[in-house]
Amino acid sequence: MNKERLPQSITVLLGAVLFMNTGSFMIMPFLAIYLSSDLHFMSWQVGTVLTTILVTQRGVPIFTGFLGDRGSHRINVIAGVIVRALGFGGLIVAHEFWSIVIAAVFVGFGGALFDPSVSAFFSAQPETIRKKTFTYFNQMLNSGVIVGPLIGAVFVAFDPVYPFTIAGATMIVVAIAIMLYSKQLPATVKDDRKIVDSLKVTFSNTPFLLFLAVLTLFWMMFSQLNISFPVKGYDLTSNKQLVSSIFVLNGVAGLCLMFFLRKFFLTKNPLTMVKAGVILMGVAIALIGLVPSIYWLLVCVFFYTVGETLALPGAEMTVAQFSNNKPAGLFFGLFQASWAIGGSIGNYIGAWVNKVNDTFWSWLLFLVIGVAAALCFQLLDKRMKIDQQPNHKAG
Repeated sequence: MNKERLPQSITVLLGAVLFMNTGSFMIMPFLAIYLSSDLHFMSWQVGTVLTTILVTQRGVPIFTGFLGDRGSHRINVIAGVIVRALGFGGLIVAHEFWSIVIAAVFVGFGGALFDPSVSAFFSAQPETIRKKTFTYFNQMLNSGVIVGPLIGAVFVAFDPVYPFTIAGATMIVVAIAIMLYSKQLPATVKDDRKIVDSLKVTFSNTPFLLFLAVLTLFWMMFSQLNISFPVKGYDLTSNKQLVSSIFVLNGVAGLCLMFFLRKFFLTKNPLTMVKAGVILMGVAIALIGLVPSIYWLLVCVFFYTVGETLALPGAEMTVAQFSNNKPAGLFFGLFQASWAIGGSIGNYIGAWVNKVNDTFWSWLLFLVIGVAAALCFQLLDKRMKIDQQPNHKAG
């Protein structure tokens, strides 16, 4: 196993990821419940708010990542944290549907600036430590999933908007910390080519585009963490605090699995991890409707987390391989765009399935999605291995 230490600048960015995700998960586990129970939004309105965050955070990076390649990923990271803080502040004062949607745009756009630029910094590291960096990256994400809901659960007991307040304050602290260390951030690969040439190189990479197309199926399942799991948990318990246990379990299990499987991540083909992960996720979500119990739901969450812990870092490592020695912002921007497409579809599927959650068969849709994703990734993996053979010739 690689023993090389991470650069201090990368450690600073990993810390920023931790606090950024902690702030986000102070509110995300409770947002759907807040909108439906406290503001009495209809299911399509809840789905629209969640999709607005998703589309702006995951769709806009096509442009913000591309601009970061040609401008400054450093500025993008700092601006992203500040814009997200403004979005959280908007959720405190907004109560009408359209004002909530506007606040959601700010929340999402902050992530759109931050996420691809942070990933570009990580991808710019030497091959010897790149996988290690993305492993720690996912550990920071899971740590935020653990800490954020716990803090949010404490404050939501006093007032449903308190988590938004604490999350916004956390974003301001993160922005100040990054500004203080901004000169130490690593250099990234700059894109000095003509815009048309840059786009042509990326969009002519057929295996990468096929990978993103199949990845939308993964995001359909991944989005259920913020809609199907908490809504189903609240339906079963009518207790907002207990809903946070879903995210704590997801974070704790994910963090522990990242430690136990770190050597596996560093030695295995990332696409193999993705294939195994999507199967597990599909099975876990499909089984939710089998038993109407919060304890059974937590069992499903655990197995979902095992799949997620394999698939998500595997997908990020695969994108990093595609963008090796290239400006990575656009690659990760397109990666986020696939998240926007798949996650948006998943939000509406999740809202519909929970509306008819007395029907077990409706949950089996996610099993079909998981199996289809695994089969498609298998075909893509086989094609990529053939293309990489030295004696392979087209036609």
